[in-house]
Amino acid sequence: MEEKKAELFKAAQTIFSEKGYKNTNIATIAKKANMAVGSFYKYYNSKEEIFLEVYANENRLKREEIMVSLGSIDWYGDAEKIGTQMIRIIEIVFKNEILKQWYKPDTADLLRNYYNATGTDNSSYHQFLIQTIMTGLKNRGISESEIINILKAMKLIIYIDSCVPNNDVDDYEKSMKTLIQYFIEGILK
Repeated sequence: MEEKKAELFKAAQTIFSEKGYKNTNIATIAKKANMAVGSFYKYYNSKEEIFLEVYANENRLKREEIMVSLGSIDWYGDAEKIGTQMIRIIEIVFKNEILKQWYKPDTADLLRNYYNATGTDNSSYHQFLIQTIMTGLKNRGISESEIINILKAMKLIIYIDSCVPNNDVDDYEKSMKTLIQYFIEGILK
């Protein structure tokens, strides 16, 4: 039984990666898994349910990759170089077809509601991100009070990414990258 569910999951992961959420349907997932559509419903209630499972898994894997990348940043280096390194890390998300669904109108609300229900402050990834940035800033000689203000601004960026509909902002991806790059370069100069 678990084997068939795993086959559906793998098929969905492949199809969502190739076609995105909107252009994927249950029949295509079932066919890719060599199952009848009716068999799909033994394991998942809807396309949304399997998509959330696929997305959460992909998100976890990419966050692990990001955590490794964050550990390789030279916080003593040039501010512009650090900003560029951070943008490369952010592009891990922007270049991933499944994770890009966060920014698409068809799936943004579904994903934001799902993740807002769990809360970012409880996320081990979020805590790692804060701790890594705090340590990097301390190593650059930035005072505790300045770090607190920087973290507040960082929470605002996270809020924008989590709550502001991307279709409300022209060229959201480029705008977010620019905001983050100049934010980082500004605090490190």
